[in-house]
Amino acid sequence: DGRAGRRRRRTRENRMITSLKGAKTVPTWMLHKAVGTLMQARIEYELEMASRGETEEDNQDFGEFVEDRYVELYGLKKIAEGNLRDLLKGLKVSSASHTRLVIFRAITALVPGDDEGGAAYSEGAAIFMRVVLRMLVELLNQDHLSGLKGAAFWTHYSRPDVLAVPAHYIEKIADKLGSTVTYLKTDQSGGQPAKPTTDRTKPGKGSQAISTKREADAIRAVKCLEATLADHAEKNLPTDPIDKSLAPPDQKPKYINVGDDVVASKPTPKGTVGRCCIDSFLARALEHWTRLEDLEEELLLKAFGTWDLNGDGRLQLDEFTQMLTFANPTAPQRKITRSFVAACGGSNDFVDRDRLGPILLAYGFVLTDKPTDYVPVEMLAPGLAPADAEEQETAEDDAPVPTDYRTMRMTMRQLGSMGRVLASLGSTRDPTSITEEEVLAAPSPSA
Repeated sequence: DGRAGRRRRRTRENRMITSLKGAKTVPTWMLHKAVGTLMQARIEYELEMASRGETEEDNQDFGEFVEDRYVELYGLKKIAEGNLRDLLKGLKVSSASHTRLVIFRAITALVPGDDEGGAAYSEGAAIFMRVVLRMLVELLNQDHLSGLKGAAFWTHYSRPDVLAVPAHYIEKIADKLGSTVTYLKTDQSGGQPAKPTTDRTKPGKGSQAISTKREADAIRAVKCLEATLADHAEKNLPTDPIDKSLAPPDQKPKYINVGDDVVASKPTPKGTVGRCCIDSFLARALEHWTRLEDLEEELLLKAFGTWDLNGDGRLQLDEFTQMLTFANPTAPQRKITRSFVAACGGSNDFVDRDRLGPILLAYGFVLTDKPTDYVPVEMLAPGLAPADAEEQETAEDDAPVPTDYRTMRMTMRQLGSMGRVLASLGSTRDPTSITEEEVLAAPSPSA
């Protein structure tokens, strides 16, 4: 439908199956049985890892996990390879008949050629999908009205049955993931974002710093879930994951509404209401994840490719401020400073590459390439700490403005767009000859 972004190339080393030559196509019902059983084994494995304080980064790649399960099941590697090859042939032929099979194929990257051909999701996307499914299973087990506790859920998941869960389950998952992102919260004094001291995503662990990658992934996950909930609210989410033109004619799936009807029909404080198909929701969330990966990559290229004004390979506060004010001229400096502290991780005076993309998206900023005629300006006095930036802005707002351009003091936001103002007045003009009246009369960047 044109929604999916460019999937990351994901090369798996030492794969068990490199060719489907000689494989037999397993029937679709057997595909569903295998996919459901393998997904259940993986989710239960991750729940066990979580109980011991281990995280997704410590766990085994899903594709390797499936290969190991086949070896354990059949004992001899040669027999395991033959049966796994048949399963993959079935996936290649029949996965398009059901969204659940499409997702499994894309997150395992087991079918030869899928990883290098761009049909597989990135490892980060695969982890995101399994985290959401795992948290959903936990919510189903906790809700006495769900009717799908324990093995009941996996029984239906191992068949082509369509499961529609209350959308507020997804909202709860997004809220829980968002609660781990402390950099997006301000402290009680209303100043800078609070610095995280405890990794709340590691049960049983003591005080630890939240890893950059995990926090960035959590921000991206929340944005994906929110975007997919918005699609649901706009009725822009498929309700049936089955392509009946490709499904076997004898396939008779059950359509199950999970949970209490009254609860599902009652809007949450955020307005979430109704039910959504698990498979359709996960598929759309993965599409959003891929687009955010593309967007973050584009943001990084623009940020470090053109806005590293001093060429040291880092983005300090002055460069960060000029970069954001150029593309977001109405953004208040307080918001820019908070996002800078968040992007730094709270302990550095320069931006963390892994955190930058998700932070910019979380704060709603956009970026543009630096024009070739952009005139860099001194944003901060030498030695001024990021925490003092807002005090500088307040002082400059209150200071009288001389008419002489060479000594004129302006706010940081005005300075950030000075290059474009000068360009609009004529590139042949001597900047020192431009008066305050000409600067104020120049067209705004958005004009």
